[in-house]
Amino acid sequence: MSLENPEEVYNLLMQLWKPALERAKVEVVDMQAVVDQEGIEKAILYMVFLELVKW
Repeated sequence: MSLENPEEVYNLLMQLWKPALERAKVEVVDMQAVVDQEGIEKAILYMVFLELVKW
């Protein structure tokens, strides 16, 4: 896919935005469940570990 101008880039980003936003909302619910079950300290450590693993 070749994007020829800024408007095409913007349109592509807008197409990606809605699914990304919906996924982020699901992840927030998942993270809150971890906090509710494990407590904030463990939840923070868990989320930091997940980010480190991504790298």
